[in-house]
Amino acid sequence: MPGGKGDGKGATVLVVQSNLVWPVSLPSRVSGWLSKSLQWPWVMLGWYATKRDLHLQVCDCVHGECNSGVAGNGSCTCYGGYTGPRCDQELPLCKGVTCEANSECVVRDGTAMCDCKLGYRKSGNTCQALDPCAASPCSPFAVCKVLGPRKYQCTCKDGFQGDGKICQPINPCVDSNGGCPENSTICVYRRPGEASCVCKPGMSRRTPSSECSVFPNDCRQYFCDLTSKCEINSQGNPSCVCKEGEIGDGRSCYKDLLSEINQHNSRGRFARKLNVAKKMFASGCSVLLTKYGPFTVFVPSLLPIHDRMEFNDTTAEHLCRMHIVPGLHLVEDMIKAKTVWTLSGHRLTFSSQMYSKSFRYQDLPGELYNVLQSNLPAANGIMHIVNTLRKKTSTDNLRNPQKTIGEILASMEIFSRFETILENCGLPAILDGPGPFTVFVPSNDGVDKLRDGRLIYLFTEGINKLQELVKHHIYTSAAVRQAALISDNWGPLGQHIINCVVWHRGGTSADTFWTSPGGAEM
Repeated sequence: MPGGKGDGKGATVLVVQSNLVWPVSLPSRVSGWLSKSLQWPWVMLGWYATKRDLHLQVCDCVHGECNSGVAGNGSCTCYGGYTGPRCDQELPLCKGVTCEANSECVVRDGTAMCDCKLGYRKSGNTCQALDPCAASPCSPFAVCKVLGPRKYQCTCKDGFQGDGKICQPINPCVDSNGGCPENSTICVYRRPGEASCVCKPGMSRRTPSSECSVFPNDCRQYFCDLTSKCEINSQGNPSCVCKEGEIGDGRSCYKDLLSEINQHNSRGRFARKLNVAKKMFASGCSVLLTKYGPFTVFVPSLLPIHDRMEFNDTTAEHLCRMHIVPGLHLVEDMIKAKTVWTLSGHRLTFSSQMYSKSFRYQDLPGELYNVLQSNLPAANGIMHIVNTLRKKTSTDNLRNPQKTIGEILASMEIFSRFETILENCGLPAILDGPGPFTVFVPSNDGVDKLRDGRLIYLFTEGINKLQELVKHHIYTSAAVRQAALISDNWGPLGQHIINCVVWHRGGTSADTFWTSPGGAEM
């Protein structure tokens, strides 16, 4: 605080209490007594302070400004042409020196010259006032206003309170519940200076402007689908609630994929047209579609005249896996991606024509499948209704409960390379035994990729490594369902644990699961 042009017989005292600073000007006789009394708690003018809270700065600047304030030290900053502790000594060299506006005489290296005053900066031949707000002296939540050279004012923005240097957000709810009726509403803080009144649980408003009151029959005027239940939420408003394990869109609730297939078959556009699909998925993939996911399912729609179509469990499982793709895929996304892979390993290619929602199976390029209705939600996936059922493929060689895995492999030409490796790697013929086993069988194409010299090395010098490689394809448990393969950790004969993941694009085998009394093949 500037001491002004006093007589050198005064002092400025800053008394701090409750985060407030009180400046008090005292004559020298009082300030002297006060300096001697700082070691004791004291009382003055009704304000209480302790030695820790008291700051004393002696300011007696004749031609200068006092370095006051809580962090000040009581020294003087002299105006140009003056020097001394009290700025009362005129510089001899500055006598007779006349400076232009906003400048003053200074002595540098024994030479008097004119320089801009404190708070001004040279611009051309004149001294221009500096912007005191440029250094951001105010709180980030305040506005700085220039009052003059070296003078500014900090004002807190709307929604904040404080002295401008420190601004705190205003919470209206702190004072009298924010003006909200305490018997029926709760004050909810939204942002600095703003709050809203929300009805207490069990209460609601008939209109946005009406008062909160109890309306136990609100659900009678609120529409919820038959699949959901109307309840009053914590804000006192009606909402549609789903059961545990279901998902909702605010009005309707959706169960697992198999339940949703049944739902669409019982009402709506596809009523009684999904009987064959219902039978196929229930017989072949019921656990998969009720307990696991997420999956994208292509549900075939057929006229009731096909309802007599029957499936055994083997055929149903093989067919339903041809209609299931791992992951969530909207039709629009599949058209952009162009290719997806089913759980059976079949590749689906989508048409790139605009507005065309159709696809083909790679192994049946002459058959076109059209999507009749897309993006139907379920708790564990998404469904697309298609116009027909995928044609069957022969599975005679893929499943034979009377044969061991070794016998099945020996009878299939497409895996003859792996059969050769099994016969010549020096391991016991364990796949001819009782099992159970799960075997990841590489195709002939996969084995042929090692014909760059690696296969010869494995059959000769690296026979031990070949045995380890074979062991890593054989697992000591049987996983006959994709659900087990997707969710479990597997322990191969090679004594390593792997976390098994089924990818939905690129690289799955054409027929993923085959069973025998000894286990499962992949």
